[in-house]
Amino acid sequence: MDKRNEIRIKDASFPAPFAAGLEFNAPVHGTWNIVHIGMQFPMAHQIYICADNCMRGVVMTAAEMGMLDRISGVVLSEEEMVSDDITRVTLEGISELLHKFDKLPEAVIVFPVCVHHFLSCDMEYVYSHLEEEFPGVIFMRAFMDPIMQKLHLTPEQTLRRAMLEPVKAKEPDDRQINILGCDMPLDKNSELYSLLTSNGFKVREIFDCRTVESYMDLGAGRLNICNYPTGDHGVKAFSERCDIPYLYLPLAVDYDEIDKELKLMCDTLGIEMPDYQDRRSECDRALSDLKVHLDGAPVAIDYTVHPRPFGIAYLLLSHGINVAKVFADKVTDEEKDVFEKLRKEYPDLVIAATITPGARRIPRNDSDVVAVGQKAAWFCGTKHFVNMVEGGGLFGYEGIIRLAGLIAEAYDTESDTEDIVPRKGLGCVSCI
Repeated sequence: MDKRNEIRIKDASFPAPFAAGLEFNAPVHGTWNIVHIGMQFPMAHQIYICADNCMRGVVMTAAEMGMLDRISGVVLSEEEMVSDDITRVTLEGISELLHKFDKLPEAVIVFPVCVHHFLSCDMEYVYSHLEEEFPGVIFMRAFMDPIMQKLHLTPEQTLRRAMLEPVKAKEPDDRQINILGCDMPLDKNSELYSLLTSNGFKVREIFDCRTVESYMDLGAGRLNICNYPTGDHGVKAFSERCDIPYLYLPLAVDYDEIDKELKLMCDTLGIEMPDYQDRRSECDRALSDLKVHLDGAPVAIDYTVHPRPFGIAYLLLSHGINVAKVFADKVTDEEKDVFEKLRKEYPDLVIAATITPGARRIPRNDSDVVAVGQKAAWFCGTKHFVNMVEGGGLFGYEGIIRLAGLIAEAYDTESDTEDIVPRKGLGCVSCI
């Protein structure tokens, strides 16, 4: 590992190019946090049990969404955390809060925090008593415990699993395919989506559910698909519990991997796999046109824009586009192979850290850079950027073609980076 803020990929180690330590948090907030994700469960009420400092961030997020009516807090005092019984305080706080409702919510997502681990709070005891006291309420077992994310599940993974745990198995609907675990709706022009609908399947995503009843209908799926890494754990657990076949089809940007994923889905459903050779040619043309359009302009990519930043870098570089830098603090297992290919074929590609303390002092004056992602835009200080997070719902060949178009548009257009990137939850409801 390296203590510098930037390193050439030929000198970088897998999976952590940079030394761990004190971390810097850049003022770039377009990715979704647990408040945004939890709001996807129809009309669920979120309850956080924590100290003032932790409470401030989640309440501000709900306020920015205009959804303060769907969030509450049980504020823990220092005395309660040090001298009191944390299990009793947590249970009594939630119970007292719920008794203040004129009408109880149908579903509640409960968020204990790091201190509940430190003080050995018996959360199962808390949930069992809440379910006995409020039998008509669905209680979901989430956590806001970022201290665990490097050794255990992240809060996002825990929440995505918790949000699917209330769904029970139902009589299967042979035409229903669930696509779950993502924050962005899948592009309806993508090969995956259009292949399903053209074969008579109805695609259901969490965004299609407006009531708790319709949400529970996810239990009738013939097949569950997940495209996003942090959703894999929860959707897989849901599928196993409800005995629904499951496919993890990540947002690939490699032609062969795209075909492999689509073939797997076709084989699973017993439908014919189309020949996508023409689509490959369309992608090549789109990327060739992009190379001409950019005319050598440097491109920077960051990990918040897509779960495959190194895959995107290789795709663009292999089509002659001048990718100068990838902003990423680690390399995922999914990208190990492409990381090694980049090391061999493009050894001077620069990897830049986003969380090392020194990153906050790097001059942000690369205004000629075309950034793919908000963090790349902020760190480079450019007004030319693709404003997208978490894959943007792009999938397959259609996703590559659309991405090429977005990069070309970013090259031609200036955006107010300093105003846009601090806004939380790109694509969510926001009153800011």
